Amino acid sequence: MKNLIRSLTLVRSARRKVALLFLIGFTSALLSSMVPFIISRLINVLVELTKSAESVTAVTQKIALYIGLFALFGLVDALIISIEGTQTNKISSYLNTVLSLQVFRKLSSLSTDYFEAKQPGAILRKVNDGINAITAWMYDLVYGLILSAGLAIFGLVALWFKFPLIGLIATISFPILVYLFLRTSKKAKPIYKKSRKAQEKADGKLSETFSHITTIRTMSAEQRNYKKFEKTIYQSQEYEYEAADLWRFSVWLRVSISRLTYAVSLGIIAYLVVRKQATVGDIVLVSLLLQQVMGQALSIGRFFDQTIKRDVAVGRLLEVIDEQPTLPDRSDALPLVSLESIEFRNVSFTYPDSKKGAIKNISFVIEGNKTLALVGPSGTGKSTITKLLLRFYAPTEGQILVNGQDIATYTQDSIREQMGVVMQDVALFNTTIEENLAIANDRAAKDAVRLAAKQAHADEFIVSLPKKYKTLVGERGIKLSGGQKQRVAIARAILKDPQLIILDEATSALDSESERLVQAGLGKLMAGRSALVIAHRLSTIMHADEILVMKQGKILERGTHRQLLANNNLYKKLFDLQSSGKKN
Repeated sequence: MKNLIRSLTLVRSARRKVALLFLIGFTSALLSSMVPFIISRLINVLVELTKSAESVTAVTQKIALYIGLFALFGLVDALIISIEGTQTNKISSYLNTVLSLQVFRKLSSLSTDYFEAKQPGAILRKVNDGINAITAWMYDLVYGLILSAGLAIFGLVALWFKFPLIGLIATISFPILVYLFLRTSKKAKPIYKKSRKAQEKADGKLSETFSHITTIRTMSAEQRNYKKFEKTIYQSQEYEYEAADLWRFSVWLRVSISRLTYAVSLGIIAYLVVRKQATVGDIVLVSLLLQQVMGQALSIGRFFDQTIKRDVAVGRLLEVIDEQPTLPDRSDALPLVSLESIEFRNVSFTYPDSKKGAIKNISFVIEGNKTLALVGPSGTGKSTITKLLLRFYAPTEGQILVNGQDIATYTQDSIREQMGVVMQDVALFNTTIEENLAIANDRAAKDAVRLAAKQAHADEFIVSLPKKYKTLVGERGIKLSGGQKQRVAIARAILKDPQLIILDEATSALDSESERLVQAGLGKLMAGRSALVIAHRLSTIMHADEILVMKQGKILERGTHRQLLANNNLYKKLFDLQSSGKKN
């Protein structure tokens, strides 16, 4: 329960609303506890009708009084219940909003390596289940604990007041029933945790499947993928079955104790009626009060069982909330106003889950209006350099300098604000083209958006679409071709108006016509700006101010295109190989 209690600190602003709900719930319990006494008195009046010397009018007045009281209590209770329901729904919605905003802010603050190591579906399962558990627990606090505890307390007090022996029996049975729930729930908690992890794994597999559905289908892997998901989801089911089996004996014992308590108590009241020490109405009163007390014992027990389940879910959510960025901004970090130069000085980096260094002792400088190109075989660390430059990771050794200062001097957001990135695998959101462009600059006027699209040679295909700029592009831009997505990405970068352009294999997967259009867009984008270009096609970087040839995480050679050809080393071999491929 410690996770749920701690979660209350996340929603301090709702304290008054919850306190009001508790008061309403307790009042409702008090009113409901009056009903058995009214019914008991009404029955006694009816039973004594034949024996009483009172006039029919007097008896009728008594009956009308009790029925009137019953109706009055019912109407007031109905009003309170309606207020309670409305407040509960409002508080649930409020808590959901507050918690969702907090979690979104937390996830947005985490470093890139967190998301690279986790499945999106598993994260969403943790978040959604945790938030739902907190809001549901607040509801249970009112209806499963406050209301039930109030009804049970009032019922026990009434039994002690009217029939102390029956009150004693009920008082002994009540905590036993609650204890049995608690004992079994604690035993089931490890199983609940296993089930929760299995469900998160299944959700991770589900989201992964939908994200890569095209790849799965092209490999005819639907059935194999289904089998993996089936195995995971059945594992979750097995844990749920295991928990259900654990509850079997507890349920039998609780029901048995409850029924025995009823039987003994009814035996006692029946004996008292025979001895003229109780009335027929008292039988009804005891039955209703016992039902109230025993029923609430089961409700409170279920509350604690649900609390343990929800505590597990909230614990998983708190894992996300407790997660800290591996690369936070320094407390004295400043905003970067202008990007004049970038220097990698003897930089080495090893990924957290790897023993082999991705790059080793890398040094270079990118100055204003200069283009630096990175080339070399796959896996040589070219993309790692861009991740370090974007501050997704920090160097293991060495230093990255911005304007002559350590890169950590500046806030990460302000550094990225000065950079425009166009990747080979363009990430577009499942919304309109217009909104995908505006994400780079939400203050840009529509004319500016249109101009950026024209400069990127994207406007010519956008205007031919059925809804033009209002066209939905689908998940990850699936409705657009590779060249179209690249041109949208270039337009987005133009709209951002950065000082440094990062191109990571931006044209390597395109056909000749698409490449021509994309290159024309890139020309507009790179005009008057510094650039870091990762290229597979060497013909696209022939005019770079400096080219770094990388191999196995190191810089093998550097120079201009002409200088590298004259060196007759790896660069010339790669260039000759590509030139030969073109001729063929």
